[in-house]
Amino acid sequence: MPLLAFDLRRLAAYLVLPVLAAAVSLVGIGEVSIIFPMIGAAFASYGLFVGDKECGWPAFVLAAGFSRERLVRDRFLALQVYAVPLAVVPALCGIATADGDADTALAGLGVGTYLAGIGYACYANFSTRDGVSLLRGMFGQFVYLACGAVVTVVINALWPADCGWSGISAAACTTMGVAALVCTYFISMSKFSALDL
Repeated sequence: MPLLAFDLRRLAAYLVLPVLAAAVSLVGIGEVSIIFPMIGAAFASYGLFVGDKECGWPAFVLAAGFSRERLVRDRFLALQVYAVPLAVVPALCGIATADGDADTALAGLGVGTYLAGIGYACYANFSTRDGVSLLRGMFGQFVYLACGAVVTVVINALWPADCGWSGISAAACTTMGVAALVCTYFISMSKFSALDL
């Protein structure tokens, strides 16, 4: 619990983003459901890892008796807890004030983008001793966003409008984000276990 609590305290500095995202979502700007989760995932992940590299946090944690698996698990968990205010709340606000089906689809795409983004950023950072740049940490988000956009367009084209294509698209995009998060978690665990600190 101490590692998780430490990461959550460090993420508190980024809580201004969820408040701003929810406020803008309530105004009815559906695109916020994607933009703020992308920005938040990138900066929160980068902020945690850049601080780690500067002070030698992974080596200290291991010397203190914590396992590598616990370090990876708690980092992923902290970023998932942060997903609730940053990705889920704006998505729900966007759906509540939606003008059309597209806002619901964007909400699912935003949640998936956040999950895939933190997963890839963790994988990229846990795979190297020196960390990665903010832009490289966002690479997974761009790949996911392209795939999610294709899925959304295909579902919109194939599904009848009166049968709730937007809900199906939101569910598909969220599921893709969860799958990316789970895959990157196990890959991160494997890479970090073999990393020479």
